[in-house]
Amino acid sequence: MGLVARADDVVTSPTNSAAATNDEAADQAWKLVRKASQPPMPPAEWADKQPTKEEQNQFYIPLLLKGADLAKDFYTQYPNHPKAGAAKKEELDLLTIAAQQFGDTNHADRLAALQEKRVNDPDVSVDERFELRVKAVEKLFGGLPDTLGELQKSALALQKDFPDKAEVYRLMLAVLSRSEGDAAAAIAKAITDSPAPDDVKTEVKLTVRMGPLLKLLPGLPKTLPELEAGVRALQKDFPDSPNVYQLMMMVMSDSPADKAEALGKEILDGPAPDQIKEEVKTTLKHLEAVGKPMDVHFTAVDGREVDLAALKGKVVLVDFWATWCGPCMGELPHVKAAYEKLHAQGFEIVGISLDEDKATLEKTLKEKGMTWPQYFEGAWNHNKYQQAFGINSIPAMWLVDKQGNLRDVNAREGLEDRVTKLLAE
Repeated sequence: MGLVARADDVVTSPTNSAAATNDEAADQAWKLVRKASQPPMPPAEWADKQPTKEEQNQFYIPLLLKGADLAKDFYTQYPNHPKAGAAKKEELDLLTIAAQQFGDTNHADRLAALQEKRVNDPDVSVDERFELRVKAVEKLFGGLPDTLGELQKSALALQKDFPDKAEVYRLMLAVLSRSEGDAAAAIAKAITDSPAPDDVKTEVKLTVRMGPLLKLLPGLPKTLPELEAGVRALQKDFPDSPNVYQLMMMVMSDSPADKAEALGKEILDGPAPDQIKEEVKTTLKHLEAVGKPMDVHFTAVDGREVDLAALKGKVVLVDFWATWCGPCMGELPHVKAAYEKLHAQGFEIVGISLDEDKATLEKTLKEKGMTWPQYFEGAWNHNKYQQAFGINSIPAMWLVDKQGNLRDVNAREGLEDRVTKLLAE
């Protein structure tokens, strides 16, 4: 991985450069600045061994900072040199690369001060000033939700100063999707009253309509009827929107099997994007497996022999998960609570870990008190059971009934209630 070369990264001699002056010391200093800004030759050993991110940072960041310091020294010592303005931009560019490509945070204040100064520099072109303002707004997304208020104000200010830039409205749409209440209404009005492209204004209307529906998602499956009604209304008004079909797929995932199959076929026959259609096909494949036995047998990481067929008479949760999966770990307290309450009544869990590191898995099992058996293959994207059952995202929680048949492929919500019902059969 090397530095990003810019179009003007060519060192020229003072004798044939437009920057040449009668000050030899200044011209020589400028040549040093340009030389320091060139992408350096990486260490020879990197040709045989891919460097780690930390190794790249340790190599590149000091060089970038050295170049930035040389640029600053140049325009400070020679403020009237023809290349003083270029040196100021060079300092900003090198610090930006250090921060964005190599994660340098030690010079964030210096970088922010330079960005603000350049934005307010009357000699800077309108396009560059706009680009700097956009980057400042984009940076605020990384601090959400704490920076939401500042993000909203900055987006509106950007739109006020650059009302004819199409990129402004794409950015405002992203802000709108994260906003609520009066702030969302203000952003939506600013876009609809502006010269934004018609497709953006249509997207605003859709985003505003989607807001209340997205709030229903955490309440699934109880909020399913209300969600479905809202999605149907959206589908009528925005029949070609990918977002509508994404919501339809969520309705499908929480619907009974027969209804889910009908919704899936409807999505496949409609104008949904290919990616969504592929996900629907996977879900339909899962539904086809419902009512049939699952062929799962393996030697667990702790040496236990596991055979799902031998667990007839029990209700079994087949849990596809990984230690690196945040939502999976977020579900763990609910899984453990159900296991501790219902294990004595015949509830078992079989884990299918998509972890790549066995030591990390074993450490997590011990620390979290996960006593049920785990399948481990050391691969997250070509795990045998992941492929066999078409698991494209985790956590995926499937329930097998006492007869050994798959009964539920959406057991994540209300796990304890679902297991209780199957135990009562």
